[in-house]
Amino acid sequence: MRTRHGKRPSSPAGRCAAAPVLALLTVLGMIGGAPTARADTGSGGAITARYEALGGADGVLGAERSGETCGTSDGGCYRSYENGTIVWTAATGAHEIHGDFLAQWRQSGSEDGSLGYPVTGISCTLIQNGCFQRFQRGSIVRDGAAGATWGAHILRGAIGARWDATGQARGYLGYPRSDESCGQDNGTVGCVQFFSFGLIEWTPATGAHSVHHEIERKWEDEGAEDGYLGLPVSEAEVGAGTMTMTQYFQGGAIHLTAADALLVVRGAVYEAWSAAGALEGDYGAPVGDARCDASGTCTQEFEHGTITR
Repeated sequence: MRTRHGKRPSSPAGRCAAAPVLALLTVLGMIGGAPTARADTGSGGAITARYEALGGADGVLGAERSGETCGTSDGGCYRSYENGTIVWTAATGAHEIHGDFLAQWRQSGSEDGSLGYPVTGISCTLIQNGCFQRFQRGSIVRDGAAGATWGAHILRGAIGARWDATGQARGYLGYPRSDESCGQDNGTVGCVQFFSFGLIEWTPATGAHSVHHEIERKWEDEGAEDGYLGLPVSEAEVGAGTMTMTQYFQGGAIHLTAADALLVVRGAVYEAWSAAGALEGDYGAPVGDARCDASGTCTQEFEHGTITR
């Protein structure tokens, strides 16, 4: 008979003679024929409750592989399972991580990395059955189309916030198809992340801006951030009911016409056009590319006039 919650055997003789033996056998895990899992300690039962809510050993996590371990950052605890783990802190609660989400989280540095602790479980409610999980400092997102074409990727910081603002997976960028990549080019520190239908570029000077894949094609042809257009400085403006799109860059603008032509406004013509109010100004949208002569003078036609510089 095992003691539980401080209760004792009913027989005084049994209590005196058996107590030392029972204590030893309990420590060794020999009573009941097999070692028993350590009870929840730091999480106060929250990890066990989450595991049971996920279906226990028959659920997504599978069989338990370790007892609860505590002492991670912010007083956190975790327990490992066949297919993943559940982590807990008093501030974030108990949440599971498994599969490629777990691989990404560990690669980012786990709870001490860029994402911190999870604040939700994994939810597969995005468009086309895509999945996401929120963390203290970002998210992990996986597309669900055709068996996860792009896989799971981290979204965080200014780029993650911009993706949220575009409508997330239902927006015009779609799902992430890469992780954020950062570096330094010509003294400028910046980061870029690619999506199903475009990208988001960030620098401290320009902030984070998305570039839709239609505009991206022309921007890449002109040298992208290393070309004369430089970095994006705005979101694309979509013409109401016109199927047009215009985006401004450090050195010019790209305009997508209703006929799917991609026109660039640049240099002195761009400066004059901007001074006149750009798209909403006196000249309106460009209707053709600039024509430049040998002297470098350029002429470009717009909806309501011509600029020559």
